[in-house]
Amino acid sequence: MKSKDLMIGNWVYNKNIGKNMQVYPMMFSQMFRQNPDATTEDYNIFPVLLMPEILEKNGWIEASGYWVLKGYSTRLGWRNGEMVIGYAALPEKILYVHELQNLMKAVKIEKEMVL
Repeated sequence: MKSKDLMIGNWVYNKNIGKNMQVYPMMFSQMFRQNPDATTEDYNIFPVLLMPEILEKNGWIEASGYWVLKGYSTRLGWRNGEMVIGYAALPEKILYVHELQNLMKAVKIEKEMVL
């Protein structure tokens, strides 16, 4: 994963401290100033796998085999990486929490994710 894939507030796993954490503003400017070509893995920062337990904890419900987020102007559904926005499938798989956070921000769903 590259630092450009992440936004402030995204959830990542920090292997150095052994727990999930949110990206904060100074985090990447400090790490990548020295080596702009480095990946997050070079600093023991890894993506958090998107799991049904995380979706459920964040208000998603399972319906017809999909996890669905209701109550927002944009309809979202997720199943094993396949994402449905409105009534169309997104061609890219969404497998990690930070990818879902970025997508939600792009479609103007302002919901704070919790792990």
